[in-house]
Amino acid sequence: MSDYENELYGKIAEVVHLICNNPAIYFSETDIHVLMMKALMDIDRFNPFADGKKGLRPTNCTIGKKSNKAETPSKEKYRTMLVHREYGNNKGTGERSDIVIFDEKDIKSIDHPRDLKRKGKYLEPKYIFEFGTEKCDDYKEHVEGDLKKLSERKNTSFLIHFQRIYIKSGNVTQAFKDNRSMNKKNQNTTVKLWEETKNKNKIKVLIFFVLVGGDKIFIEEKVQMFNPYSTNGAEHWVALNLAKIKEIIGIFLREDKPDLKKIKGSF
Repeated sequence: MSDYENELYGKIAEVVHLICNNPAIYFSETDIHVLMMKALMDIDRFNPFADGKKGLRPTNCTIGKKSNKAETPSKEKYRTMLVHREYGNNKGTGERSDIVIFDEKDIKSIDHPRDLKRKGKYLEPKYIFEFGTEKCDDYKEHVEGDLKKLSERKNTSFLIHFQRIYIKSGNVTQAFKDNRSMNKKNQNTTVKLWEETKNKNKIKVLIFFVLVGGDKIFIEEKVQMFNPYSTNGAEHWVALNLAKIKEIIGIFLREDKPDLKKIKGSF
């Protein structure tokens, strides 16, 4: 694994750790996009403000002719970032990806300075991110749609979903019991959707159920994470130590078929 990937996975782990430990940090999914973009741009190669244009790469789009009399366009090219938000794909349905990271060599082939396309088509990003939260209208529909979208991509992708669970009622009320029943249903749905997903080898799934406490509720295990490669049905969801999430996710991302239960046990 390259230093580049190590740094990338480390930044993803930092953002996940931050959100799981501070579940009130975001209002909407867009806030999570901002946090991730900020973390990624802390990496020099992704930072467009880095010295010497280090975080910008030249496209194949000339800046134009130097004068009205010039016969040939300038050899100087427009530059773009490696990281982009809401980038399109070639489905023809207006479908977009939440965050993408371009392969550096592909940027040189971009021939459309506005749409960042090559020969009329969007690039195939090196990395693709899709995010979700409890504020999506339908949990099953959202996760299923993201898994389907990512399973159709050629390169590494990340599905990062935070399902915050908050209810004011105490844990002996019917409302509390109904809430927990719905959460269990969504967790079972996650397992089923993952089992039905094709081309899983390129998808890194980070799905968290985060229980938010209150003045009437005591919560011992606040974060449960989906364990996609569990061979034991009882271990598809693993409670994480809040203090160790960054380290656990760092290892989880670096392994091909990580055993979350085993990773947790190493701490």
